[in-house]
Amino acid sequence: MFAVVSAILLTSATMVPQPPARTEVDPGVEKARGLSYAAFRGHLRELGSEKKLKELMAILKSDLPGSYLAATEIVEALEAEAAVAFCKSLTTGSQEWESAFCALSHHPKDKVIGYIKQTATSPNRVVRAHCYYLCGRMRWDDLVDLATRDLTDDRPLTLPNEREIPTLGKKAKRYLDRVLPPNPRPAGEDEE
Repeated sequence: MFAVVSAILLTSATMVPQPPARTEVDPGVEKARGLSYAAFRGHLRELGSEKKLKELMAILKSDLPGSYLAATEIVEALEAEAAVAFCKSLTTGSQEWESAFCALSHHPKDKVIGYIKQTATSPNRVVRAHCYYLCGRMRWDDLVDLATRDLTDDRPLTLPNEREIPTLGKKAKRYLDRVLPPNPRPAGEDEE
């Protein structure tokens, strides 16, 4: 037994280290590497307009800074049903998902609202805030009941690019302000 262990140790001690195996690098990823932010976004838009989904997926899966932005172009390039399926395949709440989810606004409401309504019931408050943002921007009033329930949630949210500390209640109110008429009349009250 000692002879076998010694032989293994001696053999492995004298082995020459090998360089790691090279993986094939996608040309789209290489072209994007080192671009400025503006040029990177332009590159992504170009790939999206040309529907180069393979290249966009390679960028999305890469280690490039801002790679999650490729998800926007993927969703815009796909048909609505495929775009929803793509969003569902991502980890809800991730940067990739947020980027893809916001791009659903580029598709017909009737093709994407079911997924958005389902997502708006998430226990994740940040995810619900994204739903309110998207539907508010598009003036889709399908989340009024859910937003009304979230009006009193004054716990802070962690959202990027916010000037003030957001809360779910503030996001819900902003949504409601965008989709509801300014002075709604009670049911049955006629206009004068």
